[in-house]
Amino acid sequence: MINTKIAIVVLHYQAIEDTIKCIQSIEDKIGIEEYQIVVVDNASPDQSGQVLKNKYENDPKVNVILGKENLGFAKGNNIGYIWAKQNLNPQFIILSNNDVILKTNNFYQEIEKEYCTSRFGVLGPLILNADGRFDSNPICIEKISKDTIIKQIQDARFHRMLNKFGLLNAYN
Repeated sequence: MINTKIAIVVLHYQAIEDTIKCIQSIEDKIGIEEYQIVVVDNASPDQSGQVLKNKYENDPKVNVILGKENLGFAKGNNIGYIWAKQNLNPQFIILSNNDVILKTNNFYQEIEKEYCTSRFGVLGPLILNADGRFDSNPICIEKISKDTIIKQIQDARFHRMLNKFGLLNAYN
């Protein structure tokens, strides 16, 4: 088993540039050598998961798992979490979207320091809001109407159906 203190699971879906930037920020900011990155491709129809697998095939720190179907955010993360737990046995596992960029130097040491203080079970990030503030629980600045929310749900359902039949790229 690989000596791993921290595993970062990065959920990927089509946005390959975001995923590459996320991986680079982890490599730049993690602050230790005993880390692993587990990229879970959520069955990207543009084959970007395979592109990532090819790009990182010789990188001993990056593992790419190609999903056979889009399982959504939670189940996609579960795939990476279980794989990391079974194969890497790290002290900490981070679940991340691919658009996350680490800003803190020595990221692992910051997590370890917080753990020694609070013995957390789950730790959440500070998130940069659209107005430039950092917050652990971002809020919507503008009120959204019920009609807008219903429209967003309908659009999401429509896009999910298109994706299920492999038509999302043809529609966009």
